[in-house]
Amino acid sequence: MSASGSILRSGSKPKRSVSFEYLPTTYGAAPARDAPTAATFARASSSSSSAPSSTSSVASTTRALHHPSSVGRALTLVLGAVALLGAFVALATHHHTANAHARGAGEGVVALSAASAARLGVENDASSGSKNLLGGPLRPCSDATQATQTGIDRSGSCAWDPDDAGYHAVCVEMDAKFLSASATRDANDLSSVVKPGERWCVCAWAFASAVERDPKTMEGLELQCDGSNGKLRGVYESFIARKEALKSPSGREYEAGKALAAVDRLCPAPR
Repeated sequence: MSASGSILRSGSKPKRSVSFEYLPTTYGAAPARDAPTAATFARASSSSSSAPSSTSSVASTTRALHHPSSVGRALTLVLGAVALLGAFVALATHHHTANAHARGAGEGVVALSAASAARLGVENDASSGSKNLLGGPLRPCSDATQATQTGIDRSGSCAWDPDDAGYHAVCVEMDAKFLSASATRDANDLSSVVKPGERWCVCAWAFASAVERDPKTMEGLELQCDGSNGKLRGVYESFIARKEALKSPSGREYEAGKALAAVDRLCPAPR
């Protein structure tokens, strides 16, 4: 008998009060509502990582667009397109320039365009350029035996061409002295197209250069009056009227007055 007067059965043990709230789940007790288990945390973590929010997706996309490698690739594409366009423009310009100068290859042009010639009063009518310096019919300058025919149109004649900015109107018999001087001083190498003793239509400035460097012998050139275009006088007179110098490809300047005086002395103008 206990002190309180209660009677205990033989072999029985006092009952103890047990709380199931803190027993491990392995014993079958239900976890408390306010004490989530490790498994609960694991499921929550797994759920969060496998289903990112829309805000995270937008942020990821923004970071990708602003990534240095993406910007670099875009810039490379733009620069490549610009370079390709530049190459195309350069090729087109080169093609146009090559066509414009093909007929006068190896012969420098004076720094006066056909448009400037018209402004200076030089007639650009091709039909009126069929006479020579003596007033007669323009005769061929080079003959059929030459490997390369002369003239701006390679017809063998110093024909007048409104688009000929160099005025290839002076028919001369070539000399080695002039060929050397013109190549070294004026950047006008004609050695590949004409040889000493052959005849060639040189530019108005080229004849003026020979007269100015060597007034007596004109560096060995022999002016052919019947093969030189009658419009040559008008070219020189236009430069004189405007007080402009004739320029070679190298930039050297020559006086038109001296050249015109030599022309009038060797090939008197028709009366």
